[in-house]
Amino acid sequence: MRSRASHRRGYERVVIDRGGAPPEYIESVRAIEAGRELRQRRFESALATGTLAAAVPALTAGATFERRAVIGDGEFELSDVLVSPQRREGIPLSPLLARFAASIDGNRTVEALIRDLVAGLEPGHAETAARAAVTALSLLYVDGAVRIPLTDP
Repeated sequence: MRSRASHRRGYERVVIDRGGAPPEYIESVRAIEAGRELRQRRFESALATGTLAAAVPALTAGATFERRAVIGDGEFELSDVLVSPQRREGIPLSPLLARFAASIDGNRTVEALIRDLVAGLEPGHAETAARAAVTALSLLYVDGAVRIPLTDP
C-alpha cells in the first residue's frame, strides 16, 4: 500500500508531466530535479574514482539536528532528524547515522569522518557502518542537506 505522501508525489508528478501546473511551478520542480540528478552523478563519480575520501563535507547553512516524532513500524517514535532549508520536515536518522551526520564539521575529510565513526567496532560491523555512512552521505548530499565540493564527472 502506498503512503499518502508517496501518493501525493505521484499525483504531483502526473500534474507536472501533463502540463497541468503553472509553468513557473513546473520550471521550479524541474530545476530542483536537475540539481538532484547532477549531485547524484557527482557523488557517484567521486565514489568511483576515489576522490570522495578526500572531500570535506559541511552541513548546509540552516541545517540543524532535532529530536522529533516520526512514523516507524506503523506508529510514532522519537528519532533524530536532520532539518534543512530543503527538507523542513527533517530526514530521520538512525542513532549511528545521527552520530555520523553530527560529526560533519566542514573541516574533516569523508575518510576521517568514517574512520572516527567505525573506530572500536569489530571489522564486520565497521564495514557495514562505513557503507551505511557513505549511503547516508549520498542521500544527504543529493537532498542538499550537506555540501561537498565535488566536480562534474
